[in-house]
This record gives sequence, structure tokens and C-alpha cells, in this order.
Amino acid sequence: MLRLLLVLASLVPLLLPCQALCAGGKPSLDRMIGSMIMCGFRGAELAKDDPVRLLLQEGRLGHVILFDRDMATKGSRNVVSKVQLKRLTDELRAVAARPLFIAIDQEGGRVARLLPRHGFAPLPSAKAMGQGTPEATRSLALGMGRELKEAGINLDFAPVVDVDATNGPRVSLV
Repeated sequence: MLRLLLVLASLVPLLLPCQALCAGGKPSLDRMIGSMIMCGFRGAELAKDDPVRLLLQEGRLGHVILFDRDMATKGSRNVVSKVQLKRLTDELRAVAARPLFIAIDQEGGRVARLLPRHGFAPLPSAKAMGQGTPEATRSLALGMGRELKEAGINLDFAPVVDVDATNGPRVSLV
């Protein structure tokens, strides 16, 4: 069942360009390619002349990913508060020429973009959740799902299947 769900979920980005074809007329090659691209951007709001706004309006960008902090500037990036984030995701949807994924990487533990300082509930790491009961894990996951939905986020890059190599070489450091 899980394999079927993963296969179907992986097909969704491939099927989104079909919406443009079904709407009438053949979209340009750059619009078809753009419909499969997801990018991040800097800012807690979209400026009127922001390239992301323009690409979404023209249908040449399919999806966006949001982050809480900017690694280059060490400042905030897209997430400041619950209210601000909802306003941003509403604006992204309003300007987009087609339905889009608004993604975030909210795995829990050290990999969390929606933090208590932004008004979100803390989320333990997958390892910590795995040590609890299935009911407790389900409750945490449902709570996070509700918060994501309320914020206007419709794609979370979690859960993940990371390898815990505590005594071995590091797989990655986030």
C-alpha cells in the first residue's frame, strides 16, 4: 500500500502540466518545463517586481519551497510568524497561473522550519517519535498536518528515511 502511495505521489508533478493542456491550447515549452520546477526565494512577502511573482503569473514556475532562515545572510527568509506565513502562501496561490505546491522541510527535531518562536508547536525528531507509541506519533503527525494546512502549505518533505549512523561516518549534517 505504501509503495502504491509513493508511486502515485511521484506521478502528481508529471500530471500537473496536463491541466494546462486540458484547459485549451498547447502551452509553450518554457511553460511546460517551468511547471515541473520548484524554487526557493528570499523574502517574507512577494514584491510587485519579484521574479518569482512574475514567473508564477506567467505560468513559467510550477512550485515553491519555503525556509525559515537564510543560510547566506543568517537572517530570516520566508517564515516570520503564522499570520505572515498564511498571508504569503495565500499571495503565492493568488498570483499563480496554475495550482502549485508550496513546500517546506518540516521533519522535526533539528530539521524544522516552523518553530515555536514563529507560533508553531514543537515537533520532535523522527527518531524520538519512533521511540514513542504509534498513537503518540500519529497525534504529533496529525497536529503538524493541521498546522501545515492552516499555514497554506500543501507539501512537506517528511517523513524521511534517514540512516542513523551514530557510531559511523556522518551521512549528512543539517
